[in-house]
Amino acid sequence: MKETWVRARTPDQKERRIRQILSAAVRLLKSQSIDDITMGMIAEEAAFTRSNLYRYFTTREEVFLSILKEDLVAWVRALPEDLGSAALPAEGFSKIWIDSFLANSRMNDLLSVLSTKLEAGSSVEALMEFKIRISGLYREEAEAICKVIPGLSRPSAYRMLMLRSALVVGAYPAINPTGKQRDALSQAGIPIAAEQYRQMMIDSISAFIGALVADDPKTE
Repeated sequence: MKETWVRARTPDQKERRIRQILSAAVRLLKSQSIDDITMGMIAEEAAFTRSNLYRYFTTREEVFLSILKEDLVAWVRALPEDLGSAALPAEGFSKIWIDSFLANSRMNDLLSVLSTKLEAGSSVEALMEFKIRISGLYREEAEAICKVIPGLSRPSAYRMLMLRSALVVGAYPAINPTGKQRDALSQAGIPIAAEQYRQMMIDSISAFIGALVADDPKTE
């Protein structure tokens, strides 16, 4: 049953409506693929009419973009605790960093289609807001990395973030194949190479750290 609609007028009221929408989309993502979820499904799950849903988001991709933003915020804010305060060797850091990232399956599912689907289906305004927020998160993440890798400059930490993003987009689908992909691999007699892809990411980051520290000693 749709709620008796009263227009949200205050910032708090609007924020509550947005939270309802995002919570509804999160529930749907637990049982549906991104491609299968429609604005109509989100509206029904949130007990909104579609017209009222469009007051807050113009496309489903913008809904998912907001969920991804919140997932990234939560992950970056937890990263200092995951890394600790002591200096880490390149391999030790890489394992903690990559495993922490891969543990967030919904975040990775959304990141893997960020450029091809979410950004393509979002308005310029929504995408600009997302980019500004993510830029600030990257600064926080770079600072956390520099605290535990002696000799790494902030520009080099940003380069690591770019590599991590590229590795995730390329490798995560292989680490977490769909049910159909698992069936096809099984029937073809091909083992799922999740652990190999994970180790490839760790090794790539570890080697990159060594090169960055050697070529770009830390500067303030």
